[in-house]
Amino acid sequence: MLETYRQKRNFQRTPEPAGRQQGGTKGAFVVQQHDATRMHYDLRLELNGRLLSWAVPKGPSLDPSDRRLAVRTEDHPTEYIDFEGNIPEGNYGAGSMIVWDTGAWKPASGDPEKGLQQGKLKFSLEGEKLHGSWELVRTRKADDDKENWLLFKLKDDAARPGDGQITREQPESVRSGRTVQELGEDDAGDEADELAQTVAAHDLPALKRLEFTPPQLATLVRTVPTGSGWWQEVKFDGYRIQAIRQGGEVCLWSRNEKDWTDRMPAIAEAVADLPGGDLVLDGEVVVLDTKGRSSFSLLQRAMKHGHPERLRYFAFDLLAVQGRDTRQLPLTERKALLAKVLAHTQGTDTIRLSEHFSGKARAFFGAACKQELEGMICKNPAQAYQPGRSRGWVKVKCERRQEFVIVGYTEPQGARKGFGALLMAQQSDEGLVYRGKVGTGFDTRTLEDMTERLEKRTRKTSPLAHQPEELRREPVHWVRADLVAEIRFAELTADGFIRQGSFQGLREDKPAREVQLEEPQETPPAPENMASTPPKTARHKGRKSAATDRPEVDGVAVSHPDRVVFPDAGITKLELVQLYADLAPRILPFLERRPLSMVRCPRGREQACFFQKHFEEHRPEHTQTVEVDEKSGRRKYLYVTREEGLLSLVQYGVIEFHPWGAKVDDVDRPDQIIFDLDPGPQVSWEEVLGATFLLRDRLQQWDLPSFVKLSGGKGVHVVVPLVRKWGWDVVKAFSRAVSQCLVKANPDKLIATASKAKREGKIFVDYLRNGSGATCVVAYGVRAREGAPVSMPIRWQELTPELQPNAFKPADVPERLQRADPWKDFYDARVHLKQSLLKDLKVPH
Repeated sequence: MLETYRQKRNFQRTPEPAGRQQGGTKGAFVVQQHDATRMHYDLRLELNGRLLSWAVPKGPSLDPSDRRLAVRTEDHPTEYIDFEGNIPEGNYGAGSMIVWDTGAWKPASGDPEKGLQQGKLKFSLEGEKLHGSWELVRTRKADDDKENWLLFKLKDDAARPGDGQITREQPESVRSGRTVQELGEDDAGDEADELAQTVAAHDLPALKRLEFTPPQLATLVRTVPTGSGWWQEVKFDGYRIQAIRQGGEVCLWSRNEKDWTDRMPAIAEAVADLPGGDLVLDGEVVVLDTKGRSSFSLLQRAMKHGHPERLRYFAFDLLAVQGRDTRQLPLTERKALLAKVLAHTQGTDTIRLSEHFSGKARAFFGAACKQELEGMICKNPAQAYQPGRSRGWVKVKCERRQEFVIVGYTEPQGARKGFGALLMAQQSDEGLVYRGKVGTGFDTRTLEDMTERLEKRTRKTSPLAHQPEELRREPVHWVRADLVAEIRFAELTADGFIRQGSFQGLREDKPAREVQLEEPQETPPAPENMASTPPKTARHKGRKSAATDRPEVDGVAVSHPDRVVFPDAGITKLELVQLYADLAPRILPFLERRPLSMVRCPRGREQACFFQKHFEEHRPEHTQTVEVDEKSGRRKYLYVTREEGLLSLVQYGVIEFHPWGAKVDDVDRPDQIIFDLDPGPQVSWEEVLGATFLLRDRLQQWDLPSFVKLSGGKGVHVVVPLVRKWGWDVVKAFSRAVSQCLVKANPDKLIATASKAKREGKIFVDYLRNGSGATCVVAYGVRAREGAPVSMPIRWQELTPELQPNAFKPADVPERLQRADPWKDFYDARVHLKQSLLKDLKVPH
């Protein structure tokens, strides 16, 4: 029964079980994540003394519409259920393996052996992560005689339609709490490869979570840069994509932070196969024509008509590797690390290194234009990665191209169908400014597609700030101004109108609100001349404190006291510790004895920051830990009981504190309800105030007191103090019911779902901070944002249109502390969440 399993393995060289024990746990299942040649998950079901096994490349999904390929593999011994470890190189299945989930399974009905033979097996799982009903259906035999099956979730209470990515949400082992990458790194030891050794030599800061970084953008300049200090690269005609791989999962993010992973599966798969652990690549996705040139029109056609295999990813930067932040390295070192990562692609051309050249920029630009490329990018090789548009990256174009917003169209003429010309505009201080018509560049397919899009967006009035005279003389159709087109043109006239424009395609990666006239700037000097001016984020780097010994604040010694934590506000680490010491009497009532999550910025706000929940490492002085039961096992959280603990954490690099809504003596029963009024794009502050007062009034109707504070970001937090009685499930369900009541009262402006796609022009009444493990920034806490805003408690009477959500800065704190604390009666106002109210709102309890 296990012959194939044993034939493939040398048990003198692999720690895997040989399968000589009999029996094992009846009706058990396991899902193991396996970082072998390709990352995948192994589903194993115990049946009659062996583990039926399937390799599931993408892992299980809770979305019933996701049909996941599951390739039947050899049966495994029952002891394999507990196997977690590293299979050494040279062995079958070499790589790291974790127990991602385990528990019990039951066949839905009948004899599972018979179902296995017939190719259809329905069953239920009761694990730590996976629950409910599932089905395996055989499709066909693969070329190598392996059986191909489909694994999918059946519709039940455990299903999550449209939200099935549980492997991405919970990547850790249920045995050890480690990810498969962490397990592999633990085992690497002296066998670390050249890439790992190179990364280690840089002593880079670790990142707990890899997140999207706003991309560095090139500034358009008038002339080709001179001097030998620049690097030149081809300017590609495609989509800017940031590829993030963490915990074995890959996400491809567009420039405007949209998840395009499903649109580019071949690229996602290629990124998954790269070495380098958790990493972030920056590059451009293109389709090449027969002459090897990137073509935006071919790219759009490939993506629209189902040819994602034609896509190529030219990577030109590396923002993280092996879970470590490379953004502060100079480009020379980032590019060298990137070359090492891509050296292991083993001949695949899906991902390619974007080559750079140095010197002779004019000759490079001439060659690019002769080959009819879009242009070139020149980069300062000594510069760190700087999000946003900078003069460290500049671009020179062979032909004039810009993005424009489509605001309408004219009637077709002659034999043409659909529309005649598109009406183009760009944003200005006054609103949308008309830039002219574009009537060429459309083939039959594009005409049909654009006509369909335009007809869905028609409106009666013009979206333009001022309607030009020429549009008053002919019939035009106005449309909603949310489509962005890339236009090639000969020039813009003195009046700012497009001359000889040609449509190149739609830019789905650029929001219409950001499309402005791009005017060429003066070309900067060569990097040798620029290098004497240090970047803003490093202006105090290496400066030592004038004090002989470390300064102390209320008994806590502060290292690197002169390190600038907030460069824009000029706030040093010592000043931040002193600020928290001043705020401590106000903060501690809402922070002490609560499990903490934290935003840490060890080197300052404008460098690497990360959100930290669990704390397995050496804890700072004056702090304590509490173990909390989670789905992945018991995990440690920090908490503090006095001012010294608070200040020790600030000394440790913490800027933001996010406490639980429950205390360490009873983490399962919250003592507050938190509502976060979070405005989407294009929502006015007055509208946020209206929603906040609507919430307050509704709470008052139910005899629930509420306290208000500014978030320090975009919105407002409203908090209800509770007598501890109900568990998290009841409190979260109640807060959801309250949010839904508000939405029902004002559906045009309020929303109770977290979907970013649905939030434009609306306010999210966020109730999700009321679940176990959820947090909110502490009252009086500093935010890791520009200007160091404080999440300031205020009186309801102070909440006016003149008071913005980030109004209070550190300089305002002394004056606020002279006033009475608007939250001093918070705990005296605690109320019971009445059973009758829960019943009225149909909250299960």
